[in-house]
Order: sequence, then structure tokens, then C-alpha cells
Amino acid sequence: MTVMLFLLYADTIAYLKALDFMIVSLMRVY
Repeated sequence: MTVMLFLLYADTIAYLKALDFMIVSLMRVY
């Protein structure tokens, strides 16, 4: 159970980082 929570947490962090990177890239383009 704890492992599943940790994986979900890590996945969420990675997703947020990717989203943040995409937003920054778009802002640099415009």
C-alpha cells in the first residue's frame, strides 16, 4: 500500500514538472 502511494506521488511530481517545463517553453516561444 505504501509503495503504491509512493509511486502515485512520484508520478504526480513528474507530471507537474513536465507540465511546468512545457509552460516555460511556450512562454519562451512567445
